[in-house]
Amino acid sequence: MPHAVLVVDDDREIASIITDLLADEGYATAAAFDGQQALERLDREEIDLLVSDIRMPRLDGIGLVHRLRERGWEKPIVLMSAVETAHPGEDGVVFLRKPVDLDILIDVVQQLLGPAGS
Repeated sequence: MPHAVLVVDDDREIASIITDLLADEGYATAAAFDGQQALERLDREEIDLLVSDIRMPRLDGIGLVHRLRERGWEKPIVLMSAVETAHPGEDGVVFLRKPVDLDILIDVVQQLLGPAGS
């Protein structure tokens, strides 16, 4: 079974590009459009990696990380933002600056999860 990646971004076009890219690489992908929606999906689905924007309505990416850590979620997280100083500095969190180089994103996901289907 392929590794599952949840992509969280309030820009639906960016979410679609990233989910399609990772699906093409062989990962199972799903999307959420803010941190609150991501928490709801994580309650229902088994996810191996979270890729999230930082600036979003309702619950931003940093708030999402904190809520997940409070729940004991220890799986890897990739945060993306155009604001370089937005890195929360937490273990298990990789920061990528937007606009994200898609080749680098694929490399990071493969480093964190291994090749799709492994």
